Amino acid sequence: MEHLRELKEPAKSEYHLLGRVDSVVLGSIYPDAPRQKSFLLLFIRSGAGELSREGRNWNAVPGSFFLLRFGISYLLQSKSDPLRITGFLISGTPNRLPFFCHTRADSDVRKLLDTLAGSQPCSDANSPVLDRLIALLQADYAYGKRPVLFYLDQLKNILDDRYAERLSLSQFAEEIHVNKFRLAKEFKANFGLSPIEYLINRRVQEACRMLLQTNVSVADIGNAVGMENTPYFIRTFKRKVGCTPGNFRSAPRQFTERFSTVRNGLLNKN
Repeated sequence: MEHLRELKEPAKSEYHLLGRVDSVVLGSIYPDAPRQKSFLLLFIRSGAGELSREGRNWNAVPGSFFLLRFGISYLLQSKSDPLRITGFLISGTPNRLPFFCHTRADSDVRKLLDTLAGSQPCSDANSPVLDRLIALLQADYAYGKRPVLFYLDQLKNILDDRYAERLSLSQFAEEIHVNKFRLAKEFKANFGLSPIEYLINRRVQEACRMLLQTNVSVADIGNAVGMENTPYFIRTFKRKVGCTPGNFRSAPRQFTERFSTVRNGLLNKN
């Protein structure tokens, strides 16, 4: 990452590795940072699970990591597969970063995490690695490559799973406890679409699947994906896919390439 060349090494390290743990979560645990001016960096290596706090849930998937701050309780649970995790207890406070983030570690971050995983806690040798790791995250955040904030990840899960419900931006904001204008702006900045447009795309994506894999009528498919008004459903489908639902079903090979883009979530934004 070229912008990292501009970073200056700190005169004195701000961060120290206090402890490290490798664990397999078969049920549930309560991870936390046990002391002030420290945080827990939790890295998910494999498996499937969920991190919870105050009734909110976030997927814990391979390659994701969380910065968990002192004084807040979290619950980490495995799902179908055991979670293999590495936790790093780090002293210091990473400025200019959201204290709770959930993202995918890129290759540079992954290398630094692997280096930490093979090092000894309470050693000065860890400090340059930690400084580099935090500087990398801060630089990415400052240059726009920001981790997906937890509430945006939560909203995306709602749209992916509950597309058939009657949903509105005001409802999202109330459920997630974030201002609706901020929510819409940040969601579009991260995913390239407004929450409502993302929801429409998700509904059309599911409609395509049902048209190809079932004999359900066009009207009933519209109802099933949350668009009860059949004329509106047909207009929206044609605007997104380039043909009516009936034509899509009767000549699927003709629209194979278009369906591929629909399936991958790359619908046009018109």
